[in-house]
Amino acid sequence: MNTIYNPIEKMVRRNVILSHRKEERFSFYYEDNTVVSSLFVILSAMFPPGEMFFIESIRNVRHQISDEQLCKDIQTFIAQEAFHSREHQSLNKHLLDSQFSEVLEIEAQTKRVLDQFRKLSKIDQLAATVVMEHFTATLARLLLTDGLIQQKTTQAKRDLWEWHALEELEHKSVAYDVLTAVGGNTPRNRSIALLRITKHLTPVLFGHWYKILKRKDIKFSLRDLNDCFYLGFGGVNRLGILTQAALGMFEVTQYDFNPRNMQTEQLEAEYRKKLFGDNGSLAQHLKT
Repeated sequence: MNTIYNPIEKMVRRNVILSHRKEERFSFYYEDNTVVSSLFVILSAMFPPGEMFFIESIRNVRHQISDEQLCKDIQTFIAQEAFHSREHQSLNKHLLDSQFSEVLEIEAQTKRVLDQFRKLSKIDQLAATVVMEHFTATLARLLLTDGLIQQKTTQAKRDLWEWHALEELEHKSVAYDVLTAVGGNTPRNRSIALLRITKHLTPVLFGHWYKILKRKDIKFSLRDLNDCFYLGFGGVNRLGILTQAALGMFEVTQYDFNPRNMQTEQLEAEYRKKLFGDNGSLAQHLKT
């Protein structure tokens, strides 16, 4: 089954290659806030096996797609995810050198969960990708717009994450359009996928976050913990980025769900210029 396809504009294949200084321990938020840094350690470790699953779930049904433009967007989607995976693997090696040995266990546990998903039907695997892609797109939008992230980090620390976030927004509708094209894009399929992901992947994230923070050599203050809670979960005058991302996941259960409703075109244009414009922070890292 194929439907009229609304092509995605501005999707670009970017081969960005970054390096990490061995003498510089990984940090992200507030530079010395290990609580928040540990969250990004876990996310980075989960990305490579997750991105491979996304690629495979679309490849499984690509032969059913006849729309020429959608086929082109699938190719760009695969390239973007492959480059993300490669650069997070590079970061993950740096994290291992920075005494985050949990990276290997997080990668392995994430892969084990996704290997169980691979036993599902191709439609169910693709529905899971649609749901996870909506989560990453929602988190990406928040990462690029949250004031605390902008204030408390350096650009060099954000480069990888902002590039990744930009492209998550650019290709946020590809898996959705593929699922629509093969006739599996129903609220029921998406809702079941959401339940599976919540049940099996959420414990990986929070379980390892707790495990890292209870290490005797991981030091943080009550202020660090409060700052992390305020960033991630919110307070009196704000909703945290994790809270907003979690609430956004309920959108996938709605009949009229469409990732395009996020309307991030202006934000994407802003970050294309910021990262890859004439004086963009990543322009020199972009390879042909």
